[in-house]
Amino acid sequence: MIFLGSRYPGSGVFYYNAACFKLKCCNYPDAGQLFERAFKLDKKSEYLYNAAFAYLHEENKPKALVSLGIYFCIENPLSDIKMWYKFCDIVKETGDYYVFKNVLHEVLIKFCSPDEESADLLKLLLQSVVYVFKDVNILQEKLIPLLRLIKNNNLDPGSGQVKLHMGLLDELTDFPGLCKPNDSFDRMVLFLNCDDGGRGSVFGPELVNAGDGVGNGNANPVNLEPPLEMYVSPAGLRVSGFMTPESPGFASKGSFEFASREGSEGSNEESKEFPGKDEDGISLSEHYSTGLKSGHIYRTIPPGRYGFLRDGDGREYHFKYEDVLGNAGYIDSATEDNQFPVLFKCRASTLEDVATPNTAYIVFSTELLDNIIALARQFSREKDYPHAILELKTVLDYDPDNFEAGNLKERWEKLYEEKYMTNLDKNKINFEPKNEAEWRHKADLMLKLGMCEEALDAFNRAKSGMSSSLYGQGIAYLKTGAYAEAVECFKKVLVKTPLYYHASYARGLAYQRQGMYKSALEDFNEVVRLRPDYQDAWKQKAFVLDQLEKFEESIEAYDMSLALVPTDWKALSRMSSVLTKQNRLSEAMECVEEALRHVPDHPDSLFAKGYIFQKEGKLDKALEWIEKSLEYNPGNVKALTKKAYILAKLGDHEAAVDAIEKAIHLNMNNPKTWYYRGVIFHYSGDHEKAISSYLCSLELKPGVKRVISCKERAEKSLALSLKLVQEANEEKAFPLNSSPELDELVSQFNKIHSHSS
Repeated sequence: MIFLGSRYPGSGVFYYNAACFKLKCCNYPDAGQLFERAFKLDKKSEYLYNAAFAYLHEENKPKALVSLGIYFCIENPLSDIKMWYKFCDIVKETGDYYVFKNVLHEVLIKFCSPDEESADLLKLLLQSVVYVFKDVNILQEKLIPLLRLIKNNNLDPGSGQVKLHMGLLDELTDFPGLCKPNDSFDRMVLFLNCDDGGRGSVFGPELVNAGDGVGNGNANPVNLEPPLEMYVSPAGLRVSGFMTPESPGFASKGSFEFASREGSEGSNEESKEFPGKDEDGISLSEHYSTGLKSGHIYRTIPPGRYGFLRDGDGREYHFKYEDVLGNAGYIDSATEDNQFPVLFKCRASTLEDVATPNTAYIVFSTELLDNIIALARQFSREKDYPHAILELKTVLDYDPDNFEAGNLKERWEKLYEEKYMTNLDKNKINFEPKNEAEWRHKADLMLKLGMCEEALDAFNRAKSGMSSSLYGQGIAYLKTGAYAEAVECFKKVLVKTPLYYHASYARGLAYQRQGMYKSALEDFNEVVRLRPDYQDAWKQKAFVLDQLEKFEESIEAYDMSLALVPTDWKALSRMSSVLTKQNRLSEAMECVEEALRHVPDHPDSLFAKGYIFQKEGKLDKALEWIEKSLEYNPGNVKALTKKAYILAKLGDHEAAVDAIEKAIHLNMNNPKTWYYRGVIFHYSGDHEKAISSYLCSLELKPGVKRVISCKERAEKSLALSLKLVQEANEEKAFPLNSSPELDELVSQFNKIHSHSS
């Protein structure tokens, strides 16, 4: 829903729907923010009513006050007197008279007219003023004129009377220091007034309209959610907001229908603009494709170690033997009558005098398609046809004419629709699940919405043994930082479904984040064995190899990652860092400059350029570029650590300590940060702190040779310092025999010192 809201910024209905989900899961802070976001787009008062409801459940009264204040700038307080009383009660508790004053002015101007109803409104407003201000000692005398007006039952609602009321309110609330500006309220007022003068279609709190699921605002009884009703006690002002049992609240409705971009119910097609991965590169949709083409090798030139292939449209490409990955068969024997099927990535050739203008620069064996189909069959044995069909879609993306995949997909889709599909699969979710399938569907939705704690609860209630559910549970643990629990989930998945390469990849990430790089490398190797086109796995493999100081292998893996996705500038800047560690500085700088040409403010690339300058000994330039990196990513621990190190090398010890302590504060479990803290204190001569820092680093990552070596040097330096201090103290305690001349000078000094004392 949030993604669709960003795609269609002119409509708030998607944020409203997302807020409904958050509210049902008791995530009140997010729900309130999303209702406000929807209001800023659609200017519907009911959105603010719901925002106030969420904030009251959160017990965030300042935010609830702002939402109710803007709500009553739109709606007449007489339309919901109980909610108005709640508004007054919050004003009294928070002492935010600025919001109260401005809302009163708006209500007087907008709703007071020469009729009997205005008389009731005026009386309500005056009573509210007395209630809010009666305990404010400095205003006791100023309340007397208002009390006299309230006693007059024949209020004249004419313009003169309204002006009198406004004048009295101004006099009352203009007391110095009483009304302090509320920036949040003022910002919401700006949003309220920034449209074309209309306030949109307002249905009031009696009907909270989600629209028809597309954003045109037309009522649709199937999709509408009932109102969020706020209950206030008969006494008026003492009960926090909640839904009454008899009110038709959210809980009484079993399902909620998604807004659909295509408008086709039940469509599982994945948008090319929404690859289904989060910021960590974890695939959620499990439909992974890198745009390979299918073709056939029809001719080879064994002495030259190159050959030719043809795609389905008849276009021809040349390739080199060394660019063929996997077992493509004995390609030397390829002829027009004996062709070998392959998958490949292509680009325009850079060679001169070639027979074809395009080259296939990576060629894969079709074994990877066999592996995907085998995984789909494993899913089908668990009756998990949706995941099986997703895998077959990947096969058909690469090879549209693949007979086996096409036949299986058609058969399983029909079988699933006839025997297993439920209403929940048609883009609906049940908020009161009653069986395993419904709990699984809720868990999957919560995970896609990023609500991992709610997802884990649903997965645990589902108690499903399906591989895909165990995988989803593992992803939820991974995203909440529970890495050990995530690993256990993925282990169970891989015992049941050994070809589940997504689970291998995710377990590799969990191992990597625990610093278990060898185990992570095993998993990433397994992924690229099954799916050599899995670009994220190549990138993570490269990172792990870098951590294991296998730099040549790391560069090879980055090369493969970039061959699959040449525009991955983060991978390019990371590869430059590995090249820098090998002192291949000119190559590293070429990578960084290329990345910065395309993304000038990319923090990783800016850092990498600073790192290169540091290796070249250009410390001032290094500091300049690392600080640029920190402008875009202030919480980058690696950049802060490197900044601290460079400052120490430049002799600015105080600034270096400040930077390294910030890095430690952001992540106390990073062994490299503790190591550099030790180096910085070592430079300054504080050997005790240096040794302590080295020990912390070794506790987090034992056996690192350079840390052990630095610790030993610091210990020797400390021992030498202590020895020198001891010798100096001994010389003071037992002075050597001195000459008569020196004795005379000491005697004179002692006499002067005794007189001055």
